[in-house]
Amino acid sequence: MKKPNIRRKDLTQIFSLLIIIFLLLFVNHNCSYAQETYVKSTEIKCENIIVKIKTECSSDSMRSFPFCVSQEILLTSANDARTIRIPTSAKLTKENNNSIPTLDALVSEIACVKGYKKSYLLIGYYGGGNCDECEWYEICDLAGNKLASRKKIKGLKGSYEKFKKTYEELGLPKKWPRSLFVDVNLMKDK
Repeated sequence: MKKPNIRRKDLTQIFSLLIIIFLLLFVNHNCSYAQETYVKSTEIKCENIIVKIKTECSSDSMRSFPFCVSQEILLTSANDARTIRIPTSAKLTKENNNSIPTLDALVSEIACVKGYKKSYLLIGYYGGGNCDECEWYEICDLAGNKLASRKKIKGLKGSYEKFKKTYEELGLPKKWPRSLFVDVNLMKDK
C-alpha cells in the first residue's frame, strides 16, 4: 500500500482551518452567552388589582447595571383574572455599542396611591444619570390608562405642570408618597 504524500503546505492549511473553526466556535459560544437572559418580577396589590412588573435582562455578569431587553406592566383583576398590559415608556435602543438592543429606561419603582375616589399607580422610571430626561414619573389608573407623565410621550403632553395639575385633581397626597414606593428588583439572583 502506498503512503499518502502530505506536504508541509497542506499541513499548514489544515492547521489554519482548525484554528479558524476553533475561533468561530469560541466566538459563537461567547455571543450566545451574552444573549442569555433572566426574568425578574415584582408584584404589588392595588385595591383588587395585582400589579406585576416583569423584566427580561441580559445575563452578562460583566455589567454592574442590568441591560434589559423587555419590560411590561401587567394589571390582573383579583375578581375575574382578567389581565391588562400597560406598555412602558421605555424604547429599545442600540446605544453604547451594545450588541443587542436594550431599553433606554426601566420602571424602577411603583406605588399604589389613594386619590379622592379611587387608587392610582405612580410609576417611576430610571434611565441612568440624574436629570429630567433620566428620571420621570407617570400616573396610571387601574384600567391601564396613562393619565400624566413628566416625560414627553407621543400623544400625551408630558410637562411638569400637567403632571402636577393631574396629580392634584385626582386628590393624590400633598406630600410626595416616598414611603409607598416599592423598588423593582432588576438584579440577577446569585
